[in-house]
Amino acid sequence: MVFYYTPVTPELISIGQRLGDLLHVQMTYHLPKDEFWKTTKEMLEKAYKLLEISNKGTLMGPPLWKEKGKSSAMVLMGSSDEETESYQKMVQSGDQLVIKIEHLNKFPEK
Repeated sequence: MVFYYTPVTPELISIGQRLGDLLHVQMTYHLPKDEFWKTTKEMLEKAYKLLEISNKGTLMGPPLWKEKGKSSAMVLMGSSDEETESYQKMVQSGDQLVIKIEHLNKFPEK
């Protein structure tokens, strides 16, 4: 089984804060050809890409290690109820699990 933790990046947080400004009446009128619309569209497209990556994760947070790396606490989320149930059965079995952690530069293509 492979799980991914895909945090919300600082860049996405920043974009989210700037998008809040678009919820309010603009104090300045922007003509259709104004640069404002181009930069706003680019920001929305960037937000979409970053949100897509952030929502692919199956770990709700990073693994939390305790007992000097001998045990871990993780919150897993399945893409379906059946998958989540299978995770729960695996954890409840009491079997020992081997976990390999890798830090990836980008999300792997399927």
